[in-house]
Amino acid sequence: MENEKTGAEEIAALLADARAHVEHITANLPVAVDPSEMMDWTTSKSPYVALCIREAQTWRAEEFARAACDMFERGDLVVGVSNTRGAVESIAAIWYLKCLIEAEIERGSADPEIYEKLRQLHLGSRTEEALPQAVNVVTMLKRADKDIPGVWRNYELMSEFGHPNYSGALGVFGKPDRETLITYFGRGIRKNMYPAKLGLRCLIGSLGLLEYAYNKIGDMNEPFSRACGRGLGEAA
Repeated sequence: MENEKTGAEEIAALLADARAHVEHITANLPVAVDPSEMMDWTTSKSPYVALCIREAQTWRAEEFARAACDMFERGDLVVGVSNTRGAVESIAAIWYLKCLIEAEIERGSADPEIYEKLRQLHLGSRTEEALPQAVNVVTMLKRADKDIPGVWRNYELMSEFGHPNYSGALGVFGKPDRETLITYFGRGIRKNMYPAKLGLRCLIGSLGLLEYAYNKIGDMNEPFSRACGRGLGEAA
């Protein structure tokens, strides 16, 4: 009983920490990107598009993260982990964007392909032929994993709950009785703390990455704009 109580207290503390991160992001969600405020925006669309990517993915990450907290509080563990996984995907996209911008600044003059790379992030699709090909989420996650080892492994662990595998099905909702061979089903039947701990720890860590990458992109806006201004023209 003591171990059970300790586990519940740990989850409550993790949930409070996660909610604090989410509430900070919610309170600071961007509402617009004005191209007239961008340096060199008349000659390069890239800085404007980059900020639009950042803002759209931040809204997506916030919604998934907020919903994940609600689900963990309700005890809906599979949905909580799956929502966390969705938030991590958007945060990986923002990290990938940060890396693209850093590379352009280091080069000092924009790669002629940067605008197309940004269009893939901004408008990418896997089903609409008229739109650019979407960047594979695995590419973005593994890029983040190069800087923060463990991102990919934790994503794989969460994916076990996002797919109809043992971890997210029988491992949560079923409990076999080895003596009678009867398998019982129910929410919380296993009293398993692992899914909530995994999801909440990943959520807290990824939201920290979001805040860092979001602010870093803002700090790099002017040097990125200057680099783009020295780059080649972009197609409309």
